[in-house]
Amino acid sequence: MKASYRYILVCLLTLISSCSTSKFLHDDELLLDKVNVTADQPDISPMDLQTYIRQTPNARWFNLFKVPMRLYCLSSPNSDKGFSHFLQKIGERPVVYDSLKAEKTRQEMQKMVRNMGYMSAEVSVERQIRKNKIGIVYDIKAGKPYYVRHMAYDIHDLDIGSLIANDTIHSGIHNGMMFDVVALDQERTRIAKMLLNNGYFHFNKEMITYQADMTQDSDQIDLTMRIGPSEGHSQGEETHETFLVDDVMYVLESEENNRTDYDTVAVSGIKVLSKNDKYLRPNVVAEFNRIQVGKPYDESAVQQTYVSMARLKALKYTSVHFEEDTTRHPRQLRATAVLTKARNQ
Repeated sequence: MKASYRYILVCLLTLISSCSTSKFLHDDELLLDKVNVTADQPDISPMDLQTYIRQTPNARWFNLFKVPMRLYCLSSPNSDKGFSHFLQKIGERPVVYDSLKAEKTRQEMQKMVRNMGYMSAEVSVERQIRKNKIGIVYDIKAGKPYYVRHMAYDIHDLDIGSLIANDTIHSGIHNGMMFDVVALDQERTRIAKMLLNNGYFHFNKEMITYQADMTQDSDQIDLTMRIGPSEGHSQGEETHETFLVDDVMYVLESEENNRTDYDTVAVSGIKVLSKNDKYLRPNVVAEFNRIQVGKPYDESAVQQTYVSMARLKALKYTSVHFEEDTTRHPRQLRATAVLTKARNQ
């Protein structure tokens, strides 16, 4: 019995391997057979760069046989009906080499490797052609890595400068580290998040920039972080304003522009507006609220409020928005959260 299965398997593999892919290729086309990545630096992992490859060969079973492609090739290129249609549906069409995609892959790999600190890295495409098949090797010549010699700060807003200086223990940038564009961007995100949690309602990471100074014939880079002005302000007006939360109001499933017939209950410093259908008690809303009146705006408190309210089965979703009052100093924010009732309530 086992011998019969073995015989059938051998026959099937013989039939599949005998089919030709050339009938699905034009005269000027090549079947993409293999794609590999090589690097001359041990800390550059070819596996980590696989995601940048725009075109991959047909899938192999057990890393040996391109069974899906072979099944497809058993069909007729001039028919998409009957048994041919079945084979094309369960199979995989031969991958035709695309030089534009290969070049795009080369460019993205080179950019990524340079962002890792290998500023002079070059990536080349080596093509190995045999009959109507082509193998591609993306060869990375990384060169020497560059390192951060010194990190300086050029921040005109003294309050922001103080916050950043007091939080350098959490910084991902330090002297002597390999220059890494991803790490620099993560630092921008970290600082922007910290400032959003400390009252800087309008801050975003695009206001943070770096200047990199490289010394000729050296692998050292001096970095300077700068924080630009807020929106609507010109260079030289780098002071960013903070906002206090002056009022927090929750509306139980209501259009925000019509609250004349709502009952208002004040509890724990917030207001809860509702009609007759009080599917949430005001003290429950206050218990799950994380936005504090009289405190600086805190983005993390807003996100925690969303998470907290999502735990209430009575709610379908929560929407929080803020209105500014720029006539007072410090500037004030009024928070309005609309709670939409779940259908089963």
